[in-house]
Amino acid sequence: MQSLKNKTKAELINIISELEVKRSQHGISSERLNRILFDQNNDFDKLESLIKLSNDLFQTDDIPGIGKVLYNSLKKFERPGNWGIKLAVYDEAADEYWIVFPDSQPCVCAPVLTRCKYEEIGYYSKIALDSRKTLLIEDNHSQESLKIDSRQIALSRGAMIFIPLIYEERIVGLFSYSSSPINSIDEDFKIFLETISRFLTYSIAKIFEKKSQGVNYSSKNDSVLDSRYKRLIDVITDYHYQVLISKGKPVKTVHTKSSILVTGYSPEELDNDGFLWFKMIYQEDRQKVQQFIDKLFSDLIAESIVHRIIRKDGVLRWVKNTIIPELGSDGKLISYDGLLQDITEQKLYEEQIKLSEEKLNKVFNQSPDLLFIVSYADGIISDINHTAITLLGVAKQEVTGKSIVDTGFLDKNTFETIKIDIDSHGFYKNYSYRFALNQDDVYDIDINAELIEISGVKSILITGEDRTKQRRMQLELERIHNLESIGILAGGIAHDFNNVLTAILGNISFVKMNMSAEDRMYKFLSRAEDSCFKAKELSNKLLTFSKGGKPKVELIPVEKLIQDYAMLSLSGSNVFMNFQIKDIIDKVAVDQEQIRQVVTSIVENAKEAMPHGGELIVRIENETVSAKSSLPLQKGDYVKISFIDHGMGITQENIAKVFDPYFSTKSRGNEKGMGLGLSISYSIINKHSGAITVSSQLGLGSTFSVYLPSVKDK
Repeated sequence: MQSLKNKTKAELINIISELEVKRSQHGISSERLNRILFDQNNDFDKLESLIKLSNDLFQTDDIPGIGKVLYNSLKKFERPGNWGIKLAVYDEAADEYWIVFPDSQPCVCAPVLTRCKYEEIGYYSKIALDSRKTLLIEDNHSQESLKIDSRQIALSRGAMIFIPLIYEERIVGLFSYSSSPINSIDEDFKIFLETISRFLTYSIAKIFEKKSQGVNYSSKNDSVLDSRYKRLIDVITDYHYQVLISKGKPVKTVHTKSSILVTGYSPEELDNDGFLWFKMIYQEDRQKVQQFIDKLFSDLIAESIVHRIIRKDGVLRWVKNTIIPELGSDGKLISYDGLLQDITEQKLYEEQIKLSEEKLNKVFNQSPDLLFIVSYADGIISDINHTAITLLGVAKQEVTGKSIVDTGFLDKNTFETIKIDIDSHGFYKNYSYRFALNQDDVYDIDINAELIEISGVKSILITGEDRTKQRRMQLELERIHNLESIGILAGGIAHDFNNVLTAILGNISFVKMNMSAEDRMYKFLSRAEDSCFKAKELSNKLLTFSKGGKPKVELIPVEKLIQDYAMLSLSGSNVFMNFQIKDIIDKVAVDQEQIRQVVTSIVENAKEAMPHGGELIVRIENETVSAKSSLPLQKGDYVKISFIDHGMGITQENIAKVFDPYFSTKSRGNEKGMGLGLSISYSIINKHSGAITVSSQLGLGSTFSVYLPSVKDK
């Protein structure tokens, strides 16, 4: 086989000659042609693909190998959806057409003959071969396309191109390429694919002819090719140089005029100073460039390196240095061609993109809202931010790649509703979504969703704003406001009521002082006096709502206080107490009489919840409340007192009302009270700068938790 270098040059000259004709026919400028094939600032890095393809093709001696080389060179262009390549060859002498890549049936929905006669070739392929022209289908699902080949409806929607491979007026095969979405093959990419087809044509034809005739296809005139190749390089590359090797060492470097454009140095200046090429490399990059060159001498393969240079004018520039080795008949390195391209603008653009992505990722991950990016089709999570994984209590890798429905954040019906609303209105909003992470943690979340597209894939951005704490605080403020309003009213009534009671008690006491205890009316006066005292006690409870009910605090250890009050309230009942203390409990500043009311009220409720007896757990522990806590408390240290009964429980509907004044599920009467106990407890704890909460499950019991600010010993 002829040397790789000569074949590559000959093929490049053939390609450029044909493309120059095409350019003049279609009005494509030389600058645009250069950009299409060799500009590294585009997305596809076409030059590198052509170099790899040409190198690999000219070392391939069989037809199936050409298909594999083609796939390996183009797989970097693979896109989601309808993406694929097909290579077929045609042996005119045997009238045999067969698909060499892929070597298996591409789709059972749209079967094709993998080996057949020319007349049996199907649809689009036959049209392209008969016309001997490139056939571009911009939308394989359009009505016009489906009239030609109705099987396309079974395939993903996209664009397709069919390029006949013609060598010296003979059909040698067909190259086709498909890609999503529709209209995704533009004129630039079409020319690039047609360029590839020229390489394929040359390689297939030479293999055919070599096998059938045994002809040696050497270049006709190396000197002419070298001359034309030199002119070609001067026009279409940035800075080309050639290094000649003798006995394993560089002996001469040939520079092109384009060296001035990239480095600022002329070929003459570079010739006069044999080390100038190394001096202009940015000092921090010199070691890696030297290692790159050493690797070339040992591995003898084409590779590229990106590094910096200092131009003659002192400006720092980024360059891509691509080197292609040439081996002699003995397999040793005799020279290498280098291509130095100024990629500074591309590098700056990449840095800007990288910086933008870093900023976006930072905003995405640090957003206080829950953020999910999921696929439109089935809700598969492609990205999730820190806030969301913190709320879900999982690691990012545990949920990425899974459906958002499987995380429990959304149910299937909600996700389907999101898709329907997006299709109808372009967005989805839900300001009353409740997400239950578990039995105890229920969140109020405002959800927004909108359609986005990432790398051509239809996706949904789901935003969740956690309003749980805000809404709980709002409810607490409303409850406090209501209690304060009632407190003002109750305070005025209680004062007036006390004045009346004072007069009644005074008169009763005066009558009793002037009456013998043996008098039969004495005991009735005593009963009336006892009722007045009970009324006065009720009046004092009402005063708790008013300003006069502010706590008179003292710093005490709370454990014994709680234990004594709870045992006193349980005395005589069939409920026993399980008292638990965790660690050394901090001291608290409390009004002992008011705390007695709180403990008595909660324990009485527990007794009534367990009419047949049972266990009441009273647990005291230190707890630190963070700023992110859903509790209506300032962050800091607290003493938490929990009262856990095993009674009938409270319905979710009633839990929100248990602290409301005069709310009660009990029948009214002399023994059952008027439903003020928990309301007064709430007011007392609130005035101690604490909080009281309740959680419950029907049939399992309820837990009342009291939080009081702790005071550390100094």
